[in-house]
Amino acid sequence: MKCPSLRYIKKISYDFDYESEKNAPRFSDDDDTASLICLGGSEPPRSDNVDPSKAYHNAPLTTFVNAVMPIVRKKLADNVVRNAKKAYADTPDNPSDSLTKGESAAIRLYTKEGKNSRSVYHMLNKALDRNTEAELKPWYLYLRLICTGLKKIPSWKDSVYRGVSEDLRDQYGKTAESGKMYTWYRITSCTKRLESAEKFLNKNTKRDSYCTLFHIRGYSGVAISGHSDYQNENEVTFLPGTKFVFESSIVMSNMLLVELREENYAHVSARTWVQSAKASSLEKRLKAQEIQSRAQTAQIKSKNATIETLTKLVQTTTAEKDAELKRKTAELISKDAKIETLTKQVQKPLPLSVPSPRPAVHHCSPSPGPPNQPHHHRYDDFSPPRSPRRRHDDRYDYDNRYDDRYDDRYDYDNRYDDFSPRRPPRRR
Repeated sequence: MKCPSLRYIKKISYDFDYESEKNAPRFSDDDDTASLICLGGSEPPRSDNVDPSKAYHNAPLTTFVNAVMPIVRKKLADNVVRNAKKAYADTPDNPSDSLTKGESAAIRLYTKEGKNSRSVYHMLNKALDRNTEAELKPWYLYLRLICTGLKKIPSWKDSVYRGVSEDLRDQYGKTAESGKMYTWYRITSCTKRLESAEKFLNKNTKRDSYCTLFHIRGYSGVAISGHSDYQNENEVTFLPGTKFVFESSIVMSNMLLVELREENYAHVSARTWVQSAKASSLEKRLKAQEIQSRAQTAQIKSKNATIETLTKLVQTTTAEKDAELKRKTAELISKDAKIETLTKQVQKPLPLSVPSPRPAVHHCSPSPGPPNQPHHHRYDDFSPPRSPRRRHDDRYDYDNRYDDRYDDRYDYDNRYDDFSPRRPPRRR
């Protein structure tokens, strides 16, 4: 049998009005055509003496699609259509424990908790906790289908555990009296294994926060592992409205251990499980967790002290570096000021240039002569300038008395000195 399409839900005129639909025909999940037929049945009794959580017994037993339909139409949970299709597809045609496919799919849809806080699991239990007819009425068809399937599963008559990541010391702490009756209106999920219950305790990650672990001895819980999405958790479920008797509680580390037994269950010593828990591996694990927590706290304090010391060291080093940097900055500023002062001095305008005086010459300073010739002092600086000498054709005097190649002031025959009167030019 294929999963009936949920896109026909809008076409179904069922609005959960029992008066208008009480004469409609009934059907079972084995009918292939039943998934698109409107439901019928008598209206549940509305007497004030009837517990709303048990009024679903009078609701008609219907198919999986029609049971989910009011939840979808009222938008009571998120992703209902997708999860319902997935649950129905994952359910075998012949489920175990003689359940119909619709009943097994209803249980599987309930176990699809997911990460969303508005899943069927959360919203149904929230409505059951409030226990008002207005909130439970849209859930009656689904409750009737899932509870019918749960009743067909063999019961688990042994101890189970339930972990809650909440502090319930006000309800089950020292103020709770032994023998007090508690009614759990929700569908209570427990587990056969203590390790599985501890996983739910670890969800609370806040430091110094308490969690609660229940040890329950009952006889009406059913093991739904064969119809659950989490088969490894060994889940055991109690029906809505199950009553439990409080026996004892004890606080160990940051955990509250509560001992409960189902109503009409054979009475056992109140301290049996609590006293045995002290010597069990649970206590050892709790002590190990407490020691580990203390070690982590000491390690965190040590790290904080180290960080504080390093911070002070860094601050001291930074102060020293700042002082050194300020000193070097002051030196650079002083050097810059000196350089600026020198630059201004260099950039001052120079005075107007004055012709330098002619260097004084000694009156008897010798005049340079031709190379390899002695210096004579025929003329001094005060002698009047002489006129240029005329040249004659015959430049050389063959009597070797005078050489025209040199100036007249050089007299090689030493006939005249510098103080002799000027000789007139010789005639040729």
